[in-house]
Amino acid sequence: MIADAIEPSCPQLMMLKAPLYESENMGTGIHQETLTKWADTLLKNLILMDPRGGIYAQSDIYDAMKKLGDDDKYKPVLEKAAAERNISVTM
Repeated sequence: MIADAIEPSCPQLMMLKAPLYESENMGTGIHQETLTKWADTLLKNLILMDPRGGIYAQSDIYDAMKKLGDDDKYKPVLEKAAAERNISVTM
């Protein structure tokens, strides 16, 4: 399950200030240095689940993050991240 794979990195992902990708084009705009910082936690877990190299639909990642954000354990982190960005957490 994707949510299980990203859970160890959940608070950090929710609080990210800069995007990991500059665009939705998977061939350009990749911040390799930033992604390298996630190699042992987030990326390793996702790649181990998917032999293609950790390729998941954006909707699947969204659903996993939403599931974690709805969990009482991470709800305060999500609310803090939303407040810092002046956005709503209700969906």
